[in-house]
Amino acid sequence: TQRVIVGVTSEAFQDEDNRGSAADGGDRFIFKYDAQINNARGEEIRIRDAYWEFSDERGKITTHRGAAYRGEEQAAATATTRGPIIAAGGAYRGPYTIGFVVMPTAVGNVEGFFTVEMMKPGGPTFADAMAVGRDLVQEGWSTLVRVRIGRMGLSVTGQPVRPIEA
Repeated sequence: TQRVIVGVTSEAFQDEDNRGSAADGGDRFIFKYDAQINNARGEEIRIRDAYWEFSDERGKITTHRGAAYRGEEQAAATATTRGPIIAAGGAYRGPYTIGFVVMPTAVGNVEGFFTVEMMKPGGPTFADAMAVGRDLVQEGWSTLVRVRIGRMGLSVTGQPVRPIEA
């Protein structure tokens, strides 16, 4: 098994100060997502990027690939050149896993994945390999794995959300 565990929570609220236009229904709802990645492996891992797919109640899909969707991108870019490293048995929660999305509806869904680089047992550490400028995947010392984030309902009221079909 990959032994990388992701937990995600969300918080939602209506944007009272900056209403949308009449064309989009006039309302804007902000959803904050907050993920924690736990490394239950015996070797360190590195978060390479994330892919998020947001569906609003009308079925409109917005996608983003990168660190965080809104709010934390700049801080994430300075964390490391390729993403934060999580020690064996460690956890990470920060700029690569926390962000915001604005939707025109009070209900939506989010799902996606994190691309995680996993060191192979007995290989060098990320720090050792980066010090000599080697690409770990090309050298065969690590592999890239997608860690899926299952569909999660987003709701301003906190009520259960049915799956939204695009």
